[in-house]
Amino acid sequence: MKLAFIDTLDMKILKVLQTDARKPIVHVAREVGANEATVRRRVKKLKREGIIERFTVVLDYHKLGRNVKAFIGLKVQPPKLKEIVDELSGHPDVQVL
Repeated sequence: MKLAFIDTLDMKILKVLQTDARKPIVHVAREVGANEATVRRRVKKLKREGIIERFTVVLDYHKLGRNVKAFIGLKVQPPKLKEIVDELSGHPDVQVL
């Protein structure tokens, strides 16, 4: 795997987008001190190179009435993996497998 090169401007753009991935490009450009076309081109490049995998939503589970967040690791026998994934994925409180 080839490592990607990112410079200071890319890092600034990533920092802004990590804070608010929905921020309009024109606002990102203003914050990082670059023009809109440059930022748009940089974001496209970061996506193409896989540095930005996706834009996502972070939920406040407390506001949804969920007071516990847990990360659980399971050691599963390979023949049982699909069965367990199918079972867990059907549970309404499971967010990520």
